[in-house]
Amino acid sequence: MIKMYGFLEGPAPTGGWEVTVTCQCGMRLVRHISAKAEDARHDVGVTSSEQHALYHNHCSEHHQGEPFQVEWVDDPSNYQGLRQSDVEVVGWSKDDLSSLADQFRTTFVGDHKKSPASPEDDL
Repeated sequence: MIKMYGFLEGPAPTGGWEVTVTCQCGMRLVRHISAKAEDARHDVGVTSSEQHALYHNHCSEHHQGEPFQVEWVDDPSNYQGLRQSDVEVVGWSKDDLSSLADQFRTTFVGDHKKSPASPEDDL
């Protein structure tokens, strides 16, 4: 069963409440503005079938058609289900980065003395 997690992001700048639904794979599927926080669960399909076609399509394309379940999360900052367990954080030392840069220079031969123009150069 694929889990979809719905939660309030907070007040929307234009009024109402910003609501998000994220799949367990980490992909954000819905960003919605609900008029009232109380309506958010219905609007994103926790207590209704709203957005379920979108969730079904996502599961068909990314999860071999597995069924899904939409859950509401009251406090997303402390909810373990929203954390991606397969993401590894790597600490890079200055020597590691320098070595990697040398490998790129060797692999992608070209003029490395001048960096590409930045958008600020056009101003």
